[in-house]
Amino acid sequence: MILIADSGSTKCDWALISHDSDIRYFSSIGFNPLFHDSEFITNNLLTHPDLLNYSASVETIYYYGTSCSSPVKNGIVENGLKNVFVNAKIFVNHDLTGSVRALCGDEAGIACILGTGSNCCLFDGEKIIQNIPSLGFILGDEGSGAWFGKRLLADYLYRKLPFHLEEEFIETYSIFKEDILNSVYKEPGANVFLASFMPFLQTHSHNTYVRKLMNEGFSDFFEKHIRAYEDSLYLPVHFVGSVAFHFKEFLYEVGSKYFLKIGKVIKTPLEGLIGYHLKNHY
Repeated sequence: MILIADSGSTKCDWALISHDSDIRYFSSIGFNPLFHDSEFITNNLLTHPDLLNYSASVETIYYYGTSCSSPVKNGIVENGLKNVFVNAKIFVNHDLTGSVRALCGDEAGIACILGTGSNCCLFDGEKIIQNIPSLGFILGDEGSGAWFGKRLLADYLYRKLPFHLEEEFIETYSIFKEDILNSVYKEPGANVFLASFMPFLQTHSHNTYVRKLMNEGFSDFFEKHIRAYEDSLYLPVHFVGSVAFHFKEFLYEVGSKYFLKIGKVIKTPLEGLIGYHLKNHY
């Protein structure tokens, strides 16, 4: 059996594939080695009976995750998994690699992630040849759920939201300054907390304030990341992630201003990764 994992900071999607290509799907919280250690990963997986039922039978794991960008960070995830899937050979890769395999296949293009965080790379059909660094939710993550949540909360606390939107925000969340500052500066997973306000923006996507905010966030992403690639006007620009998927209207709108060829816009890369590994594993 092989197990494929696609993990963002918020959620991890799992696909278990048997030798006869039967597929079972599971989900867990997302793991981020910037914030989670091996023990945390192990302990959380031990609470998932569906995964535990097959833990001894898994032979190979292909794990794609946010912040899995160095041997040290990858080792944190690998060790956490190894404590549960004791018989498995484990391959930990960056979520960007997973997105490229799911979005581009063997065709050249620009692959982008817009979820809790953001990232993108230039793919020549065989390998990633350029990657503008992702700086995380404090310094970067333009166009991500964390970026939009940070802007929304700041405007709320500064009393910059339109009056009726502010009223609805208070009614929806009943959250106060102390709660927000504690969650951002003292609690783990601040990026996930910030991104958790995206459903509010989606509900009010017709609102002038929200439309302006979405345009600013995606423009910032295009300016700092996509425009950095010389071939950006000639290659398809693909997107994966919940923010890209649920706000694709704005992606197309802003992309047209930059004369970009918007290609695939999908919610998760898992289905594409299943196809990739069925082709290349068995």
